[in-house]
Amino acid sequence: MRTTQNERGQGGEAAVNTAVERRKIVIALGLALGALFLVLFARGTGPQAAQAASHREAPLIALDPTADITDFFMFRDYEPGQQDKVALIMDVIPGEEPSSGPNYWNFDPNVLYKFSVDNNGDGQADDVQLEFRFRTEPIRGIARQFTLPFSYVGGAGGLPPITALDGPGSEGLGLRQRYTEVGQWFAEHRLISDAVDHALAADDEERAIELVESDGTYLLEQSQMTTLLGLVGKLPPNLVEARPRLQLAVAWANILVHRPVPANCNLSKSCGLKQRIRWRIPEQ
Repeated sequence: MRTTQNERGQGGEAAVNTAVERRKIVIALGLALGALFLVLFARGTGPQAAQAASHREAPLIALDPTADITDFFMFRDYEPGQQDKVALIMDVIPGEEPSSGPNYWNFDPNVLYKFSVDNNGDGQADDVQLEFRFRTEPIRGIARQFTLPFSYVGGAGGLPPITALDGPGSEGLGLRQRYTEVGQWFAEHRLISDAVDHALAADDEERAIELVESDGTYLLEQSQMTTLLGLVGKLPPNLVEARPRLQLAVAWANILVHRPVPANCNLSKSCGLKQRIRWRIPEQ
């Protein structure tokens, strides 16, 4: 195919323009790499200041730090035997530092803390709701024994370190808080075992008894006799014996699992309680 001289001139000009554009790109990349090198060289290899959120909030919530949620974390539990669960962590009180001890900040008994979870992806966090309310125990342990102005004492001056939340190793834990009401959602959704465990963890034995007593018939209807007997085994025997309705439910559970002796014992206690109640009514 023949071309004219004008066409050949236009093709040469296009080739020159392409070469110039490519050179510009190469120069730009070189400048960018050079700038990056200068930044890295200027910073050096030593530690640098970290950038993070200050966790300071809007004016009104800043006045109520114990209700101010600073961080929320959620991850699959990695504890052995608990990998099928999800761990939820809530932080409150902005700006709290490790150096603020030994009297650290605490959860506020007047604040209701709550996790709201969306389990089905509809954008509504109302599928699982866990509520926590804390109560502060009286000063205990070494702090109370020696009237010390510290909430936590341990590991110094010959004092034993704090290695447990209760029992041996917790002597230096002068101030403790326990949570309650978290089992409300479990109770409403018939997750009775979880509800009872949370009530017992909060030292609310009366609440645990009420949960088992109110849902004992439901467990029997669901053929969960062993679950009912297991829950009753976690409760204080003296409180269980004082509940005729619960004794009847336990007796029926023992009959269904072919344990006649314990069933007779439960029935006798239940009848004895009813007899005493029947005789007390006229006296009132």
